[in-house]
Amino acid sequence: LWNEWRVFGEFGVASTTGVYRHLSNDTSGDGYRRYDTSWRLSDEQRMITYEVGDLITRSVSWGSTVRLGGAQISRDFAVRPDVITYPLPQFSGSAAMPSAVDLFINGYRSDGGNVEPGPFTLTSMPYVNGAGEAVVVVTDALGRRVSTTIPFYISNELLREGLSDYALAAGSIRKDYGLKDFSYGEGAASGSFRHGVTDNVTFDLHGETGNRF
Repeated sequence: LWNEWRVFGEFGVASTTGVYRHLSNDTSGDGYRRYDTSWRLSDEQRMITYEVGDLITRSVSWGSTVRLGGAQISRDFAVRPDVITYPLPQFSGSAAMPSAVDLFINGYRSDGGNVEPGPFTLTSMPYVNGAGEAVVVVTDALGRRVSTTIPFYISNELLREGLSDYALAAGSIRKDYGLKDFSYGEGAASGSFRHGVTDNVTFDLHGETGNRF
């Protein structure tokens, strides 16, 4: 019997999870087993999450994560789904007279509208991760059409220029997870930092420390 108890409000979310097991032929495994107990508070304006209790450390994509009993503070973009964290391509062009512009991403129309004479920029977000091809089609008032093909590459592993991501955690290593209710090893800490230097370069830094356990 799996269960999760939660209490939530302006103070955050406090939760605990566990399972009660009854084995008909082996009573040695009977009883309640606690999994995780924690408190979590997210600041939506600053995009920061505070955690205390049983937690999983955050890390960069090439790093490792561990279970700790401790505390963690981290940037949390998940609380603001309206914030685009990775750089997006911009598609520009120029119209000699009032024209209609259509943007096709990998063969599918993504954006379009009317533009006045002069330069224009389309910033529609393509739902693509990886390489793609954009075609900007400009049709003027006389029906003349000009198509421009623009290859691009999008990686959600990059950060927009000037945007930072970080996580700091410290506590005790969780041992015998799923086997014992309270089993913790020696102290450990980890930290990760990412910064968008430019739209093409993201700086990653990750460090870990701890005693033998």
